[in-house]
Amino acid sequence: MSLTCIILTYNESIHIKRAIDNVLTFCDRVIVVDSYSNDETKFICLKENVDFYQNPFVTQSQQFEWALNNCNLTSEWILRLDADEYFDDTLIHNIIENIKINLPEINGFVLNRKHIFMGKWVRFGGRYPLPMLRVFRNGTAHIEQKWMDEHIVLDIGETKVIKGDFFDDNLNSVSWFIDK
Repeated sequence: MSLTCIILTYNESIHIKRAIDNVLTFCDRVIVVDSYSNDETKFICLKENVDFYQNPFVTQSQQFEWALNNCNLTSEWILRLDADEYFDDTLIHNIIENIKINLPEINGFVLNRKHIFMGKWVRFGGRYPLPMLRVFRNGTAHIEQKWMDEHIVLDIGETKVIKGDFFDDNLNSVSWFIDK
């Protein structure tokens, strides 16, 4: 299995160690592309076993595209993760198993996002499951060039939905959300 995780950051010291620790359990390489954070994000990343880059931020999609083009990605599979996200054990197991199976027609895996807000699971209102293409074979997908809510789009092959959840669990305060 050859899997690289790309995490984009800006002032994510509250989240980044949790995300890195989670994906280092099953990814061969973790890349953090930081937008010149002014908190402890850089120092936390440098203590971990990750490749750390910095690039000026324009949009999430442009930052992710920069990572794809500039971080010497040699793995067969790529995983996109936000710093405030992490995976449950079922999803980790199923990602590993599906990559090992290596069906040639499958170039992407759709994962179900489970949104946690202020420590509570947002179960209703169309928030779960929220399927998202987050794992794809290197060279088979692109990211939409949108200001917000960008998605990865598979250009070649088929996708498969994998059982298990990834959690979008931002630990910031209500004031932080209001300011955002």
